[in-house]
Amino acid sequence: MFLISVIVIYLLETLIFFILGKDMKYNFNESIGFIIVKAGRLIENKMRYNFEKEGIKITPQQWSVLTYLWNEDGISQQNLADAFSKDKTSMTRLLNNMEKNELISRKQDEDDKRNKKIYLTFKSRLLKKIQ
Repeated sequence: MFLISVIVIYLLETLIFFILGKDMKYNFNESIGFIIVKAGRLIENKMRYNFEKEGIKITPQQWSVLTYLWNEDGISQQNLADAFSKDKTSMTRLLNNMEKNELISRKQDEDDKRNKKIYLTFKSRLLKKIQ
């Protein structure tokens, strides 16, 4: 989703560039897309720093999943992947790491045996209290 957002912003800026005229100079480093990407990276770096400083072994992506689960505990793995615009492989890898670190548990969906539901653990519920 992040990449799609950047592409859409780039296309909008390009359209504006052509509407306003070709005399306007386009500076990539000052474009809204570049600034948004840079801001996102700065936020992620600050989150990593804060997590390390507090001794919390979690990534910004894992934190995002937990914040989603705090409101939607028991969501299916596919719905979670859709919510984050992640492909099945990427979401599985992320959840495997979270499960290994005891941040989530996966249980087979009783209604549809092909699906797994994602649940918070005691450890991840404790993290919510320190947010």
